[in-house]
Amino acid sequence: MNVVNGIWCGCAVWVDLNNNSSFEDAENLHYEYVGGDPSYIYDFTIPIPANTPTGSYRLRVIAAWGSDGFLNTNTNGYGPCGDFQYGNFDDFTLNVMGSTGIAQAGDPTGVAVTVGPNPTDGLVTLTTQGDVDRIKVLTTDGRAVQDHGLTTRAEKVQVDLSALPNGVYLLQCISGTGSRTLQVMKQ
Repeated sequence: MNVVNGIWCGCAVWVDLNNNSSFEDAENLHYEYVGGDPSYIYDFTIPIPANTPTGSYRLRVIAAWGSDGFLNTNTNGYGPCGDFQYGNFDDFTLNVMGSTGIAQAGDPTGVAVTVGPNPTDGLVTLTTQGDVDRIKVLTTDGRAVQDHGLTTRAEKVQVDLSALPNGVYLLQCISGTGSRTLQVMKQ
């Protein structure tokens, strides 16, 4: 991530990993103060915890004047919702992307599925071992936007996402032995 800050500003980043609309200290993923005149470019990697589910999360970047925005508790304010006299914050959406959806040997769900192309402009093909009975298309917040009951078991099933707005969708593939959820980006 690159953040270009104004004069003498630090940089702090929070991600609402539990989607509870509140930033806890454990959700601070970066803080730093170097400052500079006329500005400073912060260049860093955000360490997303490995157990973070795929989905969309609120990401807040704070440019705190004279502070790292987290540990340095100067009179200008600190924290994700501090009372900053000088500085600025911006909220963004962070999309955490999962794996390609390829079932590994010994997959405990018993549902082996791949999806492609990913990203897509509309039409995606799911390749299965013929064990999928139903495919649900969900938004990242869990709302079902399509539901496809399959009358016959096929190794290749096409799902048309072209009527949906661009964004990230979850394809929930359900069989009698379990389910597997894949992520696809429509652009």
